Amino acid sequence: NMTHQQQIVASGKAAGIAAANAGLTCEQQAAQAGIAAGDLAASFNYTATQQAVVAGAAAALQGNPTCLTRAQQAAAASAAASTAGAKAGMTPWGQATAGATAAGAAAALHSRASGETPNQQATTAGVAAAIAGTSFGLTPAQQAAVAGAAAQAAGIIAGMTPEQLIAAASTAASNAANVAGMTAMGQSLAAGAAAGAAAANATWTADQQATIAGSYAASTAASLNLTATQQTIAAGAAAAATGRIAGMTREQQAAAASAAAFAAGILTGMSPEEAAAAAVIAAGAAAGVDSATVGESPSQQAVTAGSAAAVAAGSYNMTAVQQAAAAGAAAQAAATLAGMTTQQQIDQASAAAVGAGAAAGMTPNQQVVAAGTAAGVAGRTAGLSDGAQAAQAGAAAGNTAATFNFTAYAQTVAAGYAASTHGALEGMTATRQATAAANAASLAGA
Repeated sequence: NMTHQQQIVASGKAAGIAAANAGLTCEQQAAQAGIAAGDLAASFNYTATQQAVVAGAAAALQGNPTCLTRAQQAAAASAAASTAGAKAGMTPWGQATAGATAAGAAAALHSRASGETPNQQATTAGVAAAIAGTSFGLTPAQQAAVAGAAAQAAGIIAGMTPEQLIAAASTAASNAANVAGMTAMGQSLAAGAAAGAAAANATWTADQQATIAGSYAASTAASLNLTATQQTIAAGAAAAATGRIAGMTREQQAAAASAAAFAAGILTGMSPEEAAAAAVIAAGAAAGVDSATVGESPSQQAVTAGSAAAVAAGSYNMTAVQQAAAAGAAAQAAATLAGMTTQQQIDQASAAAVGAGAAAGMTPNQQVVAAGTAAGVAGRTAGLSDGAQAAQAGAAAGNTAATFNFTAYAQTVAAGYAASTHGALEGMTATRQATAAANAASLAGA
């Protein structure tokens, strides 16, 4: 009258003992135990994941009282779970994940039997899972993910609180990312992702998941001596990525990224204005990434990023001019990531600034100025010379003026003004400013 689970455990034990009596090695005994448990689970119509789990557990349990070290037990559990997963039709990625998770569980089992602390058990599980992930050819990011998941699983068995589980998962992921050679930014994002995933497993809300992901990404970035700006970038990116997985809308992702970046900025000692500027950039980046993720065109990605940045700027009570500038910068960043040419980046920045300006209630004249400013700044960001930047500013202003049906003369005035104004900002001499203005006006007139 044993339950299915009890029968599976008994089957694995019996196979392991029979293998030992037949003179097989410890590794072979563990393998046989795993095979027996996995096959019986399959006969009971367990899912592929469940088959892999019981196979790994049976192999680890068989190895525990015999001659296998902790590392060998983890390897045996990993192999058994992967084999069972393959039999059950799992994809290579599924097999690798199952194997890495089983390795972490086996290492945690040994750690717990040795009387180690819950934190040590979680750490041990994370390290073993990451090592197994390497053997399966997982990428550094994937190794970090399975390390975080394994650490959380071990922590649950050890009785950790949700907050402790999140911390353990984040630390394990960061450590695995470091061992795998990821950059400091990569480690920070891995830490944030693991924290968000752990919060999801703890059934926290999507907002809470995004918030905790951003917080752990920022704190990890700080511990790795990244700059204040980089910490805000890590926080925003991690919050948005977690929010996306949690099913947030694009607007919610942008808001989560903005909030996370702002909080991180304040913690680094930034002024509220500086933190707000970082938050606006994070919002635009989050929206642009989401746009790219769903397969929208490069121009749509740029428009989306610019719009989100402008909305975020408005939420921080920035002026219309600042909103337009933020939109232009975010649009260019998204256009750059989307592989657009320099000219396309500048055009997108200018268009986004005009759109944000209109939404903020700017007059046509003010929108023309915003277009020129955004184009000039985009030219600078793209590495153009000061003269080329001024020319871009003039062209954007002139073209925008034309869309508003300004007279030909007014278009030339707008172009010349934008070119000379940007030239002044770049430190051009009065003579060069005048030349830039003349050239821009002439082109607009033509």
